[in-house]
Amino acid sequence: SDTVTLYDAVACGPVDCRLSEWSDWGPCNVSCLLANGTVYPAENRTRQVIVAAQSGGQPCDVQLEIRPCNDTIPDCPSLNCTLPEWSPWSNCSVSCGYGVRN
Repeated sequence: SDTVTLYDAVACGPVDCRLSEWSDWGPCNVSCLLANGTVYPAENRTRQVIVAAQSGGQPCDVQLEIRPCNDTIPDCPSLNCTLPEWSPWSNCSVSCGYGVRN
């Protein structure tokens, strides 16, 4: 899994979620399962959370898209990822001045 380093800052109000750009579409090595039980070869792309929503800010949008590898197949549903709780902050990297914790 990717690690994202966040800088310690105090939000002064709602902070909206901010996502990275979409990755390139991957190879057709995943499956799309439709409601009728049919499975089609599919590809996916993702984007990462850069800044998580805080203090009532706009929540993150879809972070995983799946599409069929054949244009004649119906669209696959997009999935909205649910993130686990944040781990505790690490200790600050310095005892005085500007430091980083993640």
